[in-house]
Amino acid sequence: MLKSHLLNKNTFSAIILSIFFGVLGFVAIYTELFHKKDHQLPFPQLFNNPFNETTIAAIHTITIKNKFTEIKIKKDNNNWQMIEPKKLTTKNGLILSLFNDLKTYDIKKIFDKDSINIKSFSLDTPQIEINLKTNDEEYFLTVGLTNPVNNTTYLMLSNSEYIYQVTALKNDLQNLTLPDFVESRLFNYNLNDLTSIEFFRAGTQSPFLEALSKNNEWQDTKAELLNSEKIKLLWNEMTKYKTQMILDEIDDETKTTVEEKLRNYQYSIIVKNRENSAIELKFSSPLNKLGSLKVVKGNSILVKSDQSPNIYILDKDILKIFSSSTSKLKGLNIGSIFY
Repeated sequence: MLKSHLLNKNTFSAIILSIFFGVLGFVAIYTELFHKKDHQLPFPQLFNNPFNETTIAAIHTITIKNKFTEIKIKKDNNNWQMIEPKKLTTKNGLILSLFNDLKTYDIKKIFDKDSINIKSFSLDTPQIEINLKTNDEEYFLTVGLTNPVNNTTYLMLSNSEYIYQVTALKNDLQNLTLPDFVESRLFNYNLNDLTSIEFFRAGTQSPFLEALSKNNEWQDTKAELLNSEKIKLLWNEMTKYKTQMILDEIDDETKTTVEEKLRNYQYSIIVKNRENSAIELKFSSPLNKLGSLKVVKGNSILVKSDQSPNIYILDKDILKIFSSSTSKLKGLNIGSIFY
């Protein structure tokens, strides 16, 4: 009887072990057949940055959202204009810096895009959300926490099934507010990018100051050389003034005053760059009043750019640049070019 009992016990154990290994084998086969591989792409291809020169050049609309603001920007020729929440000129340099970040980041590690990793890397409460549109593609980029130890950050692309640990983006987009995106300068070019500078008096077709850049030298229309140092002084004076106020939403009374002032503008400037892009600015005479807005009498002027729907208020002292002329930009003596 004891022998029979042991035999039954051994048989039972064998059955249990058979069932266990059978289940284990089934799980293994199921996993092999149905589990999605971690890397469906060739391994080197996983580390390719999708934002190449061609993709960047095709982007025409950008939406950026951080904890402070959400803005939408659209490309207008070679400039970027904010269209939401306000229609304002955006800093081109800031957008170019963003593009440079996107083109040059290095992918260090790749993680599965699952709920645990998304939460661990703060991608469920991201620092920045960026939407980039071309005519053919749309990219949703989510940026999570930054690791200060190795200066990396975690990002997620909508068209990828992975989370990427990449070199930290140099652009501090997560801390920018709406005013940080707005271009407060009249000219967002560098002097080395220019091909010509022209000053006009209202109602005239011929410039009273004209400087042309050719073969790394500045000259007038008669090909006579101009003093490069004087050109630098002129450009520094032109670009040092920032707007005191941007008029994007104004009442009817103020609008009437603005239109009248700009219709009877005093001077204009046309600047061209090497990409054959031109910007024209019109400068009013000093303001005595500005509709319902309070301004100090005689201390400010209006400036209107043909590249922006906005009107700018600047200090009247910028008008001293118009006391210069082509002849004052000649000669070796670096004296005053404004009197």
